[in-house]
Amino acid sequence: MTKWIVSIPTLRDEPGEPGGRIPGVQLYVVEASHPRLARRVALDRAAGAPALRHRRGAALLVEKLVISPWNGPDCSVSPPTAGLPR
Repeated sequence: MTKWIVSIPTLRDEPGEPGGRIPGVQLYVVEASHPRLARRVALDRAAGAPALRHRRGAALLVEKLVISPWNGPDCSVSPPTAGLPR
């Protein structure tokens, strides 16, 4: 399986802000065999109540969604740095 980062732009109405709208982005790192599956997983997660609460009710701009291979750390634990207290 490949890890993908799925970036979903958001837009939240905020009457007190100049322009009245606040742009944002919600990111997901998912494991999937194909980018289409990664998109589906990310959108399923984004549809949940915790994700909606996290983005403060902002609308998802699904048409601007971007999927890229994730090139982050391999999640292994590195040894403690010498000289630091344990």
